[in-house]
Formats: sequence, C-alpha cells, structure tokens
Amino acid sequence: MRLKHIILTTCLFSSTLAMAELPQDSRRPGGIAVIPLTSDITQVTFQHKPVLISQEGQQRYAVFGIPLSTPLGSIQLETNKAPLQIEVKSYPYAEQRLKVTNQDYVNPNQSQLDRYAQEAKEQNDVYSSFTQSSWQALPKFIRPTSGKFT
Repeated sequence: MRLKHIILTTCLFSSTLAMAELPQDSRRPGGIAVIPLTSDITQVTFQHKPVLISQEGQQRYAVFGIPLSTPLGSIQLETNKAPLQIEVKSYPYAEQRLKVTNQDYVNPNQSQLDRYAQEAKEQNDVYSSFTQSSWQALPKFIRPTSGKFT
C-alpha cells in the first residue's frame, strides 16, 4: 500500500512539473514577453539592463518583464546581434477602489515618509541588481493555489 502511495505521488508530482514551463507571452505593460531567439543571440538588454535568457528544448527565449510604466507601441531590446522590436499593446486591467479611514495612509507624516524613503532605497538596491543564473531552463514553478490568475 505504501509503495502504491509513493508511486502515485511521484507520478502526480512529475506530471505537474512537466506542465509548468515558460510563462504565457503577454506583451502589455506589466506583462511578460517571451521572445524566441536565434541560436546566435547570447545577450539581450533593455535600457542597458540584462534580460533573462532561457532554453526549452532546442529553442532559446528572452523572458522580459515589461515595466508597468512602459508606453504602448513599439519598444526595442538590444542584443549582441540585431535589435529586437516588440509591440506593447493595451490591456484592460481590472480596477478596484478603496475607501481608507486612517488618513495617515493617504497623507503620511514626515517620519513615515522618511521611513518609506529608506525602505524604498533598500528595495531598489535589490531590484536593480542582476546575477546571471547557472541554470539553462526556467525553474518549473507550480501554481500554489487554484483560483483567478492575475
């Protein structure tokens, strides 16, 4: 009985891993562009910052997180060969409105602003760093819960 349980668990786990591959290509502000690359492209950058390159089978991809502030239209990624143009399209993001009762969150006092500035600096230092990964393919993430995917 225990052996059956182990085999079943292993099969389910490995089949779940096989389903989790590259993210969905969604070329919109705040989305992810998954761009097929030719074999001679080994480096991709956007605004002088490196872009992740992953490989699935024999195909290499640039996996580029499009900043939410990116204007609609054509943007250019630089490569060690020719530049890549991608089109950023509109997307109707859902909107939610909040009514905040504690106005300190709306109009923070100076000590809160100072703390926010310090925390933002620490976070931006981390966000602006880049370390080339040692793996070739993207990690096979598993969706943690079911429900609306945003």
